[in-house]
Amino acid sequence: MQRRLFRVSKKSIFTTAVLALFLVSLPLFAVEADFEQTYENAMKSFNRGDYEKAVEGFTEVIATILSGGADEGINIATVYYNRGLSYKKMLAWEEAADDFSMVIGLYPNDAEAYYHRGGCFKILGLEEEAMRDLYRACELEDEYCTEKMIKEKQERKEAEMWWKDDRD
Repeated sequence: MQRRLFRVSKKSIFTTAVLALFLVSLPLFAVEADFEQTYENAMKSFNRGDYEKAVEGFTEVIATILSGGADEGINIATVYYNRGLSYKKMLAWEEAADDFSMVIGLYPNDAEAYYHRGGCFKILGLEEEAMRDLYRACELEDEYCTEKMIKEKQERKEAEMWWKDDRD
């Protein structure tokens, strides 16, 4: 007959399992808290005008989201957008355009992202791409239209109405 050194009950197994689960989940709570704190600090840096530090924070948040180490509480498109604005403030036009492109990839109807990317393209000398983005921003929201764009938009609508009326 074999002797048991420890007496194991169902209650002690359950208690041990709950304790182990709690201890394993502690680092997850810490990562999420650190993640949210990193995002808040990046936003504070941006608002203070410390764009380099903001970019570092936003980059860390993006890496955490992409690695699956964070809750979906913060929208990655928003982080890309904010990092793009930071790059724009630093006059890092290519990096800003890349981040606005990421936003557009996630939200193809984001007029602000088209507007900002169009501005970056214009400064980079990419006139055709700039005009395409600026016109797309105008199509999506009138507030991004110049007077010329508004006039062209109105003319297109009138032509479409004429074509539609003529076909009826």
